[in-house]
Amino acid sequence: MAEIRPFRGVVYNKEKVADLADVTAPPYDVISSAEQDAFYEKSDYNVIRLILGKKDESDNAEDNRYTRAAVFLRDWLESGALVQDERDSIYVYEQDYKMPDGSMMTRGGFIALTKIEDFSSGKILPHEKTLSGPKRDRLNLMESCHCNLSQIFSLYSDKELTVDNILKGQTSSANADMEVTDPAGITHRIFKVTDADTIAKVVNAMADKNLFIADGHHRYETALNFRDSVRDRQELPPDSLYNYVMMYFANMDDEGLVVFPTHRVMFNLSEEQISSLKSQVGDFFTVTDFPFTSESEVTARKELYARLEEAGETKHAFGMYCAGDSKYSLLVVADSAKVESIFAADMNNSLKKLDVTVLHSALINHILGVSVEAQEKQTNLKYVKDADKAIQFVNDGEFQLTFLMNPTKVEQVKEVASTGNKMPQKSTFFYPKLLTGLVINKINS
Repeated sequence: MAEIRPFRGVVYNKEKVADLADVTAPPYDVISSAEQDAFYEKSDYNVIRLILGKKDESDNAEDNRYTRAAVFLRDWLESGALVQDERDSIYVYEQDYKMPDGSMMTRGGFIALTKIEDFSSGKILPHEKTLSGPKRDRLNLMESCHCNLSQIFSLYSDKELTVDNILKGQTSSANADMEVTDPAGITHRIFKVTDADTIAKVVNAMADKNLFIADGHHRYETALNFRDSVRDRQELPPDSLYNYVMMYFANMDDEGLVVFPTHRVMFNLSEEQISSLKSQVGDFFTVTDFPFTSESEVTARKELYARLEEAGETKHAFGMYCAGDSKYSLLVVADSAKVESIFAADMNNSLKKLDVTVLHSALINHILGVSVEAQEKQTNLKYVKDADKAIQFVNDGEFQLTFLMNPTKVEQVKEVASTGNKMPQKSTFFYPKLLTGLVINKINS
């Protein structure tokens, strides 16, 4: 199923760049404008200039952040700040990170190229909807740079840990080719695997695997569209790099793979909408309140978090906090049949099982009256990774209320993708994020 191959990655030259922390960055779509400025200041060679260049009032068709990215890339290659590896490699990628309870975890995986497939083939499956704006943005960048500047995050199932065991002998913390700790305290290590026999074993072991896109849906669809646009202009031989995309592969059966929730914060709601929510929420949910004073708020919050996690093991459950209230609320579905009655008649069963489906259909659309189109445009909601920050945003007056979530299960991602369906946006938050700037795939090399 998955047709993968090694490649000659473009990497930072250790003789020119002493510290990878100065030149790497998170994925482009999680970087704020303030963070963008900070990465610009870190180094003249920071990858931010490629993946999320600054706009200028004088930008035009010939000079804009996409064309400037191509110039930076060319100049860095010519100056030797970036160099292309001489041998075909796959890049084992390990990340050490801390869980919320303080325990340490390691997620393993590897970076290689995979053949771009139409979704209709069933070989590579998405699980989230995409938007046209981000795809246009990424296509402009690809057309200028002819590179995969960051890897798409994919999952495969390998209960026997076959690939993990093949690569285990290639890694040890003593001989990592690259190692860097990011501002969040996550340590990233890259090991280059050039041994032809080892690579062949990995290629063969992956040949019967379906791939599920975990993160990078916009970038994958962009790579597909870019391939098609090139193919329309010229004939591409089967081994052309335009037929492939750089991807990170993680085993969904590895205990180091975790999914965190993405919480929803709401704004631009009328008083009538807030009032309707408070009066109608009991029609679908059992509501348990956790009132608090300034002295007892921390205790009430911890109790909400614990009860939310506990309830979510067997039922759809959400936390809710509205501006001006001195209470947190736990919402647990009371009547599943009543909730399902508001779903679209043709909705697939795999989607009905998701917390995000219940939240967006029952609470946001049905009760608050925020349309699906408005949700996709984020007219009334934004997404926050940290529950404490979501609550703080409400307290600060930036937002009117927050819905707190439990994480989507990896098995649910697999089920939804396998049935050809897509979750609402930001249904999953695979942690930690992959670092950008460790390896680049130069397509027209």
